[in-house]
Order: sequence, then structure tokens, then C-alpha cells
Amino acid sequence: MTQRIRILTGIHAGAQINLFASRTAIGCSEQADVQISDWPGPDGTLTLPGDGSMWLTLTAANGSPQTIPLQEKVPVQFGDIVFCLGADNDVWPADAVLLQQHFASVHGTAASGGDAPISEPSPRQNDGRRGWRNVSLAMAVVVLSAGGLTWFGVRDGRALAAPEASVRPVSADASLDAVKQAVDALSLHDLSVQRQGRRLVVKGVVPTAEQASSLSHRLSKLDAEGVDMRVIVAAQVAEDIRALLGESGVSVAYVGNGQFRVTGAVVDMNRTTARLAQVQRDYAGAIAGIETSLSASEVPLRNVSAMLDSAGVQYVEQTDGTKRFSLNAQ
Repeated sequence: MTQRIRILTGIHAGAQINLFASRTAIGCSEQADVQISDWPGPDGTLTLPGDGSMWLTLTAANGSPQTIPLQEKVPVQFGDIVFCLGADNDVWPADAVLLQQHFASVHGTAASGGDAPISEPSPRQNDGRRGWRNVSLAMAVVVLSAGGLTWFGVRDGRALAAPEASVRPVSADASLDAVKQAVDALSLHDLSVQRQGRRLVVKGVVPTAEQASSLSHRLSKLDAEGVDMRVIVAAQVAEDIRALLGESGVSVAYVGNGQFRVTGAVVDMNRTTARLAQVQRDYAGAIAGIETSLSASEVPLRNVSAMLDSAGVQYVEQTDGTKRFSLNAQ
């Protein structure tokens, strides 16, 4: 099912864009697939695996990845931008209704059905795509603080520059015990809940994106404000490690307590070791570590697309782009 993103505020307010790619680089840099002209944050990745879950992945300045689960047709706010995602073939409320629902939840009041009746999108909403690059791709927005931390309010979806920038203190009902009970109810044992300044922070590793989404949904049901989620999805990290290593004989698994395990036979041990070190740097502070149990592969090279043997030097290029050089014994 194709997902649509609707931008409710900002320069591109009224824009409606269908998302066809499962992963899209989003941000204001020249390297982003979709550029956001009025958002100052670094690039992020919007992921839609097609199973109903969806999330935004950010990388802070310190290299720590952050995962923000998103819910269908639930507006979220980052700075001055409010947007939401949903199926493109569904009947959508008007932008004004979505905004009313969002700000009603922010201020803890029920939206009145008579204040803003649902209406069909205006022509401006259908055509409001001016100033966009690659309109066939979806757009999302991200922000990081100057210190490199991402702040995501589960209740109001607001990204904050720092704890002291919060416009609302944590309410009396946003108790530490209530949030811990929500985490425990889902058996997410690798998450911690701590109070930081005026906010409660849920941090750690969850096995799947579905569980992260379930936690976000459960926290949103609490009569609480100022709850931040800073979690990473183990399944996505494992997939990223496998893709980076580029070794077909390797398996990556999450073993709990923030630890991952990489096992199997590899063709190029030096390259694998170097890339694992890179992963450790990229995820420093977000995961506890990576255990390895690797052996050198004795399987001959397959899927060779090019080979050259000249003056005692052998060159082999595999179909995945891997290039190998070796000296032949004379």
C-alpha cells in the first residue's frame, strides 16, 4: 500500500506526496533525496517496510542513531513543522481538522466535532507541491540539537533543542512508575526509563520496529506529557551491519543487553574486521557492543564478472563490485 505524507504547516503547507521508495534520505543537504527548504536539521531516513510500521531514523552529531516510530494519520510536530503519514487511497480529513486534533492533544483537550467539520481537501491542497524536488518521493522532517541529541515528545511529537527548551514541564501524572509499567507490559527489558530535567526519557534497544511502534502508541495513551523516546531497532541495526559487511556467509543477531553477535565465514577477514570497527564507532553509545565468531572462508570465489592475470598479478572482480588483487607464486 502506497503511503502519503501531508505537510500541514511551513512553506510547503498543503503539499501531498506519495512515497514509493521503502527508504528515503530526507533533509536539507544536497545529498538528500528530498530537500526540505525550511528545515535546518541534518538528514534522516524515513523507512516504510510495507508491513504497516513506519519510522524515522536520525544520526546525531555524536554518531548515535535514533529511531522515531510514526503512526498513521497521527500528526507529529518538529519545530514549526507539523506533518502526518497515511495510506494514499484513504479518505483524509481536511488539514484544519488534522491540526485541530494535533493541538487538542497537545493541550490535553478534546477536539469539538462542531468546531471544524471534515471537508474535502481544497484545490490548493491537491496542487500544493511548489518548491519540491523529486515530488515522486515522500518528505519528512528532522531536527537535532546543537549538542547532537534528538528530542522526540511522544505526546506532542515535538523535537526540542535541549531539555530546558521545553515549553511545558512534565505534569504530575507523567510519573516514572507509569512509564516503566508501560515498558514492562511489552517485556522490553533492554530499555531504561530515567528522568532528565523536566522530561522522562525512554532509552535503549527494542527488537523490532513493530514493538517500537507499540511502545509509542502505549505511551501516547498515558495521561502524561514530556515523555521522550530514544530507542534503536535491533532488526534494522542487524540489517545495516549485514549490508555493510557484504559477506554472504555472515549472520547477525541481537542477543540482548544491547549486544549483537556476528558469526560465520568470511572471504576477506581484514575488510570485515575494519568494517566492524566502523560499525562500533557509528553506534557508539547506542549499543553495548558486537561479539564476533568468524572464520576464514575456504569457498572459492563465485559470481566473478571479470578476471585478469598479467605479470604475476591476478585481478578478480565479483558481480557485487568487490575487487581483489593477489600475487601469483613464480
